[in-house]
Amino acid sequence: MAGSKLNFAVAALLEIHRAGHDQSVDTREIAERTGLSRRYLEHILGLLREAGIVTSVRGKNGGYKLRLQPNELSLFDIWEAVREDITISIDGGALDNSHYLHGTQRITRSMWGELREGVVRHMQEQSLEALVLTELEDKEMYYI
Repeated sequence: MAGSKLNFAVAALLEIHRAGHDQSVDTREIAERTGLSRRYLEHILGLLREAGIVTSVRGKNGGYKLRLQPNELSLFDIWEAVREDITISIDGGALDNSHYLHGTQRITRSMWGELREGVVRHMQEQSLEALVLTELEDKEMYYI
């Protein structure tokens, strides 16, 4: 579905959010916490900065800060910023044409287009704040 750029962008934004809205986070810290190379992270943060999602702060306590509140930032906004395509797949095979299945099981392009539109709609409704809340709920769960 979503590629690595989107996943890494979300991971970086979650790390920036954890620092607090008034605090900037150095790329070294984000890279360590996410496991990303600093060079690739800086590329992703550059795309997010161009889109107005983060701002960079220079100086001794420099780094990156969220420009928007987490409830104002949708997963769709992040996806648009990193310019990554959405691919619908089953068992690792891309479903980007109508020839994936044969005979009576043939699937039309319009059906997959509708599914893609549904994914886009969901991303428009999903905020960074909702992802943070989901993460907190997962941490609070007790397993017996």
